[in-house]
Amino acid sequence: MAAKQNKILISVALALLIALAAIPALHTSAYGRTLVPVVPDMPFVHIENAGVILYERHEGVMRPLTGLPQTYFAHVVAESGEFFEVIFYDLRGFVRQSAVTKVDFEPVTKFATGRLEVMRGGTVPIFARPTHLNASAIHYTPRGAEHVFYGTLNGSIPYRDEDGFSWFFIRFTNAEGNAAFGYIHASNVTASAIPPNVIEKVMVYANDPPTFTPPDFEFPGYLTIVFIVALSIPAVLVMILLFKKPKGKQEPQRVPRSF
Repeated sequence: MAAKQNKILISVALALLIALAAIPALHTSAYGRTLVPVVPDMPFVHIENAGVILYERHEGVMRPLTGLPQTYFAHVVAESGEFFEVIFYDLRGFVRQSAVTKVDFEPVTKFATGRLEVMRGGTVPIFARPTHLNASAIHYTPRGAEHVFYGTLNGSIPYRDEDGFSWFFIRFTNAEGNAAFGYIHASNVTASAIPPNVIEKVMVYANDPPTFTPPDFEFPGYLTIVFIVALSIPAVLVMILLFKKPKGKQEPQRVPRSF
């Protein structure tokens, strides 16, 4: 009896080992290729240092639009003299070529924005430029409102004597319900800092065509079951052979005893 139990346990263990060993082998055949970074058609530039400015072309002159968050990237769409024309999130503008570093890969995390909350007054003005001098507000935003910001820019004069020069460049919804952009002074808001970027490269398999989305291979569940069953058949056959009785050896028939 003990011998039969041992045979059963050995057979079951053999079947499980074969099935478990098959799955990594199947995945290795899919993942065993070499991963390489994606090289985009149009390069990205890395904002390595603080103080990199995104400019806009206004009446033929480059004027500052906003500072860009350090450690992130801008996507180059053209070169224009000493500038790269770039896209940063939903902004399009120019950065000085000398202020950024061109990279030969596509970053996983390209852009970032922050969030701020209006904390002062009943309503706070938003201006078209980072100054309130001789300028009318283009919109008013209430206390408690939250907005996306891209970066900061210093104005030429302080907003109030004690409040400094720093303005946030923000996106807001105007009176017509459309997305618009403007400046709100830093003294009127509380802003969360944009965290540093964790730089990773978009990777693809060396033999795959270039793509901006890294492949996410997943072995189909039904095929896994098929392979497990197929690879378990030899174990079942081994179990049958273990219990098969040799030919020529039969148990003696028992004859009822008469009393």
